[in-house]
Amino acid sequence: MSLCPIAAVRIHVSDWRAGLNGYQQAFPPARRVALSAFDFACLALDGVRREIVQADAKAASGAAGSVVYWRCDDLDHRAAQLAALGAARY
Repeated sequence: MSLCPIAAVRIHVSDWRAGLNGYQQAFPPARRVALSAFDFACLALDGVRREIVQADAKAASGAAGSVVYWRCDDLDHRAAQLAALGAARY
């Protein structure tokens, strides 16, 4: 079985703890992964992390604040390829 090319989906919400609880209810089979050193937790399901994080001025809550993280073998090489296509690093 190959890995899903999506590593994580970051979802910005107004209250990340309440959002995490809500997404846990929406995805009951998801496993909660806590990173206490960073006061952070996420949900892992089918090889993809759902990272429910605090919205801020840079990323609004809701669909406008969602970020998808793709897996790749060589980040620097892939970033150069995307830059050559006109992508800007955010």
